[in-house]
Amino acid sequence: MLNTSIEICSDILNYNNTLHISYIVWHTCGLLCTVFGIPGHLFQILIMLNKTNRKESISLYFLAIAIFELIFLVGW
Repeated sequence: MLNTSIEICSDILNYNNTLHISYIVWHTCGLLCTVFGIPGHLFQILIMLNKTNRKESISLYFLAIAIFELIFLVGW
């Protein structure tokens, strides 16, 4: 393979386009995960704190997961 300036420039352009697309995808997915994740985790916390669900031993684990994932989504 010859390393001409045209090939090097085309590689740089492809890398920049890929980097730009990756940036857009990650920001869009991050926003969607936050928008749907925060209300979903709050709803799960309310359900797990219900009197009938507190009797189940697994609800404590689900409650802890929901709280820690909510903290992660908020960014504390």
